[in-house]
Amino acid sequence: MQEYKIKIGNREYTLNNNSDKYDRVFDPKFNPEFVKGEQLTNEQILAYYDKFAGLILDENRQKIENGQFWKAYEEKLAKQRQQEKSWDKKKKMAGSFVEFIRGFKEVLWLVVLIIFLVAVFFGYDKIISIIKEVKELL
Repeated sequence: MQEYKIKIGNREYTLNNNSDKYDRVFDPKFNPEFVKGEQLTNEQILAYYDKFAGLILDENRQKIENGQFWKAYEEKLAKQRQQEKSWDKKKKMAGSFVEFIRGFKEVLWLVVLIIFLVAVFFGYDKIISIIKEVKELL
């Protein structure tokens, strides 16, 4: 049985390859995060090995109860997904604001055109009186 050492922070863990659990960590069929050619972090290796109920020993060769690393990793993934959703929502809001500004710009050009046409047909004094009426309405 082959053993592997994984270091996270200042702690070192020992994993064995019983029932090929360590090898499954690097099999995309069992680990959807693994893409051939990419490196998994030690945290990911330990979490997936733990998910497969592999034997994990601490630096004193004491067995660590299964599920702790996987649960912590799942919580981290959930937080990341939540942050991504939040970021996507912010991007959508920003996109909507940009569309609003673009629409406003088109309306503004229309208002300027109307003011110009009123000035041409009715004269400058008529524009001043219309602007005063609009100010009173606001």
